[in-house]
Amino acid sequence: MAGDATKRIKRYFEDNGLDLEKACVGASKKAAHIIDRREYESMFICLREYPMETARPRTVHGHTFSPNAAANKEYFEKAIRQVVHDISRIYTPAEVRIDGFIEMPQNVPPDEVILYEAQLLHVSAKPDVDNLAKAYLDMMTDILTIDDDIFYHLEVYRWYSLEPRVEIRITYETALESEYLYKKLKNRKAIKDLMKTGQFELKRI
Repeated sequence: MAGDATKRIKRYFEDNGLDLEKACVGASKKAAHIIDRREYESMFICLREYPMETARPRTVHGHTFSPNAAANKEYFEKAIRQVVHDISRIYTPAEVRIDGFIEMPQNVPPDEVILYEAQLLHVSAKPDVDNLAKAYLDMMTDILTIDDDIFYHLEVYRWYSLEPRVEIRITYETALESEYLYKKLKNRKAIKDLMKTGQFELKRI
């Protein structure tokens, strides 16, 4: 609620002895700057495969890992590099939608085949949406994205289809809008290493 947010902000500034009026002026200028310059880019990936999942984590000698995560990532990278040779990793806030199209079961009635293909009917099948999401978010990390923590919004859908596949849609900001986020990423070791080699550049609006 907007009213609740106003109360929280007032309390925060009072508790920390900060100048609310000055901050409001700065926030207004920054908001206008962001709205004027905000741009998005999008990426669509279609993998002609059966939707994968990440196996349940196992712990061996105190080390927790997903048994098939490395193999999944290696497969994904090979598939992506067949069509994109120079990949620039996404580092800005983004949203992603993952659609997993599971093979149509043989005993589905003919009329329902049409309804499932039209996405009017919904499925109850494996893999679970959480495992499906984790599998593909993990695969994208260090290949298409710097990390899966860039995603502020995630949608995952499963469907029955005559053509098993996975469709991934990513929409991301073209430049960093937050000073806090810029400084945070700039100090991340992995990004520092990439910037030293000239493979990476952080952009701000």
